[in-house]
Formats: sequence, C-alpha cells, structure tokens
Amino acid sequence: MAFEQVEKLKVCLEEARRRLGAQSRSLQQQWRRGITLGDTVRLLGDINSISDAPQRVQKLEEAKACYLRSFGCSVFRKRLHCVPALMQK
Repeated sequence: MAFEQVEKLKVCLEEARRRLGAQSRSLQQQWRRGITLGDTVRLLGDINSISDAPQRVQKLEEAKACYLRSFGCSVFRKRLHCVPALMQK
C-alpha cells in the first residue's frame, strides 16, 4: 500500500512540475512582452515629443518677436519724452 502511494505521489509531483514549468514559461513570455510594450510606449512618447518640436519652436519665436516689439515700443516712447520739441510746456 505504501509503495502505491509513493508511486501516485511521484506521478502527482511530476504533473505539478510540468504544469509549473509551462506556467513559468508563460509568465516569462508575459514579462518580456510587458517590458517590450513599456519600451515601445516610451519610444512613441519620444517620437511624439520630437514631432511637436517645430510647432513649439515656432510659438517661442512668435512670443519672442512679440516681446521684442513691445520692448522696442516702450524704449521708443521713453526716448520720445527726451526730445525737447515734443515736450509739453
């Protein structure tokens, strides 16, 4: 009786080992896919940032031009006040 139980236990353990091996391979594949997916998402984000760069540069250039016009006008007004012919008496 004990010999039969040991044999059944060996069979059960062998089946469990095979199932765990298959499960382990499946988990490894899922882990690799997860890593690859994360890398792909990061790469797509980088590509998106690069593709948006020209529009961001253009907006910065427009803002700079607007600031320079405003600054130039204020400097011009200040200098106009220094012209004696334009001063109010």
